Amino acid sequence: MTMKRIKKNLLLLILTNLLIISCSSRKTPEPEQTVLARIGDKEIMVDEFIHRAEYTIRPPYCKGNYMVDKKIILNSLIAEKLLALEAGTNNPLLQNSEFQSYITGRREQAMRQWQFHAEVYTKAEPDTGEIKTLFKYAGRTYKIAYFSVGDKQRADYIAGELTCKDFNRVFHDLGGLQELPQREVAWKDEANDAIHQALFSDSLQAGQVVGPIAAEEDLYLFIQVLDWTNSMVIGEQQIQTRWNEVREKLKNRYALKLYQEYVANTMKGKTAEFYGDALFKLAELMQPFYLKTDKDKKNEFKKRFWDKDDTDPLAAQDDYLQEMEKLLDLPIVKIDGQDWDVKKLLNEIDKHPLVFRKRNMSSAEFPEQFKLALVDLIRDRYLTEKAYSSGYDKVNIVEHNAMMWQDYMVSVYQRRAWLTSQGITQNFESNYYPIIQEHLNEYVNDLQKKYSGQIEINTQMFNEIKLTRIDMFAMQKYNPFPVMVPSFPLLTTDTALDYGKKMK
Repeated sequence: MTMKRIKKNLLLLILTNLLIISCSSRKTPEPEQTVLARIGDKEIMVDEFIHRAEYTIRPPYCKGNYMVDKKIILNSLIAEKLLALEAGTNNPLLQNSEFQSYITGRREQAMRQWQFHAEVYTKAEPDTGEIKTLFKYAGRTYKIAYFSVGDKQRADYIAGELTCKDFNRVFHDLGGLQELPQREVAWKDEANDAIHQALFSDSLQAGQVVGPIAAEEDLYLFIQVLDWTNSMVIGEQQIQTRWNEVREKLKNRYALKLYQEYVANTMKGKTAEFYGDALFKLAELMQPFYLKTDKDKKNEFKKRFWDKDDTDPLAAQDDYLQEMEKLLDLPIVKIDGQDWDVKKLLNEIDKHPLVFRKRNMSSAEFPEQFKLALVDLIRDRYLTEKAYSSGYDKVNIVEHNAMMWQDYMVSVYQRRAWLTSQGITQNFESNYYPIIQEHLNEYVNDLQKKYSGQIEINTQMFNEIKLTRIDMFAMQKYNPFPVMVPSFPLLTTDTALDYGKKMK
């Protein structure tokens, strides 16, 4: 080998190593986050403060936007972190495998949401012509009458009837005994996208009938426009604000279409074949749980992690456990040639609670809807794997989201443990205010003193934050974990920031 060839190969090796180092050290782009408070190794971001204050229901003692309200909110969020620190890393809740799966599931949902933002939303650009078209109708508020039916065949029949019959007459012919439902729909309302497009993509007139609109699976809507008003925009600022609102609405619509393509490309060539016998048996066994009310599910969730009875809420149901035990080793689905048994599937469900496409279903419909929910779980598993390979588990807002939920739940666990240790056994939810006043304020104050040297507060940023007084319970539909942020931490009514130090 000549010296020239050796030098050439050495140069190629150096360049290759530099490229590998460059690629391995390249960090996934992530949004800027402003730290509002630091408590030991835990942080509260400005966005978290705002979301915890506005995306959930605040208690009466801090509902306003005055400085005293903001101080109580900040003290409550810091107290949540303090209780999580006090509980330590070896507390029973953190060691609970179901809880670990829950937090993993929360993290993975945040990863998929960031994946949508990074891979799809940032690339969605609406056409200027479409913005101009929609802009013309963006000031409208419609007064409408409406009714719905539950299947396509019936919807097509009604569409035919409406060509020759009065809207109100058709409604009553279908068995409508009450007055025809009416409501107002403004462009700004968070309406179903199919409904929004039907109302605000064309010039509709009073008396005009629209439909059938496929609002959801097995839900077809018919609308009659009774009247409409138009809110004009005057001045450059108002015009620009409405233009931006219209652009954002269209951008979201475009992004959802692009996301469908993104999912299709991710799933291209992937296969999932169910074993019918095991699928039917599992569906039959799990149906009673999924057809429970939301209130029953919420109570069962609470029992899993921190109610007095630490046992699994299903432990008393010996028949259920025995039947489930028989299924655990049965293969239930073959995914790309690899079998998943029931046990593996249940582990996945722990991280990704099933999301049903049809919200209200009968017992007869449940097996098919159960299968479709499993298909969506498998789809999300592939998307999650792709998100991990892109490093989205390390993105700051993903990590903060997972830690927010973990600290919240550990703080609830610690609150219960401390109250029990003090002999306080009243029901907390129905007596939270007197319990906070008589017991928790002092406990939190002691923790503030104990950890004061580890607490930093960005007081300048805190003073600049503005809150609304509007109660809101924010939900993310069609997600395994639909609640956006944890409940407001009911821990203290303290109005003083007399601990810690200013953040540099």
